[in-house]
Amino acid sequence: MFMKELGMFELLGVESALRSGYGKRFYRQMFDTALLLVTYEIKILLGIASMNQVGERLFKDLALLRLVGYSSDQLASGFCKRGHKSSQKPLHKNTLADAVEKLTAAELEEIFNGAVKRLWERGLFAHSKGVFALDASDLPTTKRYEGAGKRTIRKQQKKRGKLIEVEETVYGFKLAALYEVALRQVVAVKVSKINPHDSTFTLELVEQARRNLGPEAVKLLLVDRGFLDGETLWKLKHDLNIDFVVPAKSNMRITQDAQSLAQELPDHDYLFFAQRPGDDKQQGEVQLRGVRGLITYEQYGDAEHQKRINRKDFQPNPINALLIQSYNGKLAESGKEKVFLTSLPVDDPLIIYDAYDLRSLIENCLFRELKQGWNLLAFPKKTEDAVRGHVYPVKLGERPEHPDLQPRQCLPH
Repeated sequence: MFMKELGMFELLGVESALRSGYGKRFYRQMFDTALLLVTYEIKILLGIASMNQVGERLFKDLALLRLVGYSSDQLASGFCKRGHKSSQKPLHKNTLADAVEKLTAAELEEIFNGAVKRLWERGLFAHSKGVFALDASDLPTTKRYEGAGKRTIRKQQKKRGKLIEVEETVYGFKLAALYEVALRQVVAVKVSKINPHDSTFTLELVEQARRNLGPEAVKLLLVDRGFLDGETLWKLKHDLNIDFVVPAKSNMRITQDAQSLAQELPDHDYLFFAQRPGDDKQQGEVQLRGVRGLITYEQYGDAEHQKRINRKDFQPNPINALLIQSYNGKLAESGKEKVFLTSLPVDDPLIIYDAYDLRSLIENCLFRELKQGWNLLAFPKKTEDAVRGHVYPVKLGERPEHPDLQPRQCLPH
């Protein structure tokens, strides 16, 4: 099994007869906590969505249970018959659901990060080019979930043939992940309530990835506009030496400045132009402009810089931009071109364009695949601890990519 080759059983303490050290919330322990963790991992790997299916699809596979550490006596008699039917062996499905809920956030993070470090130690990231995507995905629930956050969103709907904007309150949690795009492997995760802003996770996840893989592992960060924060971007580049590419918002001054240069002739000093004809991979022609040294993103700077924004002696920091004039052979309307902010050189805009195109992998090959193929939203209980305890094993159970392995296909777009 992949988990055995990775050393996950050793990490959890299953191969030894000693206690794993996890499970501080387990007040009555009739068996190793680690055995419960592995059992839930097997549930994920088998694609079992509902806890009601565990008895039929998992607990009747005796050979598999012996492989992960169950004894013949445990399989024949169970761990405890009190309050359970004798047919529910080796343990009741609710016992397994309760075990997932009792794991603390610190314990889950320690297990997950330990697994990532084992992948690094076995050379999986030796072929990494240091390009990572960062994104967050909502884990929607109902308001009946204990500990669920809530957020008010605006959405458009039709009423009497007209589009109107309405407010809606959504409940649930959020999964933020840092994703190595070439190997398609998550290296840091965070589960929180649904309401925190995405940008609050950036530095925490980057620092965790650096602890797992080494301080020089992350070289380029591809993020969505939800992570656009000037102080955070400054820290990435100037404190951690990590470059970034992020879309600018349409109402920002720097966006409008970049768009105003769409028709200017390139001077190969501050303004650059590049284009590429369509081919088998690119459906249509692409026309790009790179703009160097724009100074109308006032928020780009450290904490002290933010305090001086409204002062007369304020000096903004320069930042580069990528402008997309034409995509798939269609020329963008003047003043509505997409603009990206970056710390990378923009003398060859195609390099930035191709790099950011990889960010879509975290949406299509991670979040979409986890939700549709790995039952990410099938939580065992309606509590915050159960949601967190479910999300981490889902990520642990997913087999990573490796240059020597056959690439895994993503779900259809």
